[in-house]
Amino acid sequence: MSSRPAPPRHVSRVEQEGLDQVRNEIKPNLVAIFNKISAALPYYRELQRAYDRAADGIARADKLIAGQNSAISRDDLAHIVDKCIRDYEKTGAQHQRVEAQARRATSEPMLNGSRAGISNEVMTEAMNILCGLESKIDAPRITEWQRLGVIDLLQDIQADKQVSHAAVYHAYRNSGNAKALIETLVAYIPSDRR
Repeated sequence: MSSRPAPPRHVSRVEQEGLDQVRNEIKPNLVAIFNKISAALPYYRELQRAYDRAADGIARADKLIAGQNSAISRDDLAHIVDKCIRDYEKTGAQHQRVEAQARRATSEPMLNGSRAGISNEVMTEAMNILCGLESKIDAPRITEWQRLGVIDLLQDIQADKQVSHAAVYHAYRNSGNAKALIETLVAYIPSDRR
């Protein structure tokens, strides 16, 4: 008697959407932060854990895309991306010169700003909040240079200029809420504007 492998399991629409998100959004973000960390790692050894975490995340994303269900969940991969970005930015905030070198050393993926899908109403509300024309009870608390950096970033998005892939991705995720959009974009102010 020969044993046959089990037939492939049918993938539901929801599972397919999750796999597409891993393939098209999460893995490219993991690769981008991995490249940034790799460039800064020779200068700052405290990034070693973030480097290992990003490398492991890329390997697990590949396994998930290949159909190995036990690899990791999409949400866990997104958490790995966020953790790596936080670790990198924490170090980058302390060592801005190295962050600028790392940005030049690796070509960060860029997208047109229009891909963020921010409506005119949300864009206007965000700009009014940032320019002080509209007050909100729970307005975002940001410094002056952060305010100016987010204004520049929003203007680039509105003008459909090339903006970092991560900034466009997170702007898209918060495109319906002006306050959340502002708070998210603070993390993606280019180092040359800091």
